[in-house]
Amino acid sequence: MSEHRTFVRGIGMLVLLGIGVVIAFSSTSCIGTGHVGVVTMFGRVTGQTLSEGIHIINPVANVTELNIKASRGRLAVRGTASVCRSPFRG
Repeated sequence: MSEHRTFVRGIGMLVLLGIGVVIAFSSTSCIGTGHVGVVTMFGRVTGQTLSEGIHIINPVANVTELNIKASRGRLAVRGTASVCRSPFRG
């Protein structure tokens, strides 16, 4: 009986560890060079922007990466796909 309890406890700890890893990865955002991130929650812009680099964000927030590189004397702003997205975020 004691071996069964230890096995179940070990499986439970693995499940909790897995959930923790998923939450940790979904709480980070990586913004590439020459881009800015715009944070949205539930489809609404929060007013928060993220500069280049790695940031810790709310797990339910979504970050849209925009290109802010100047192009031929005018500012080019286009949405682009992130190169360093977490596999757990859309």
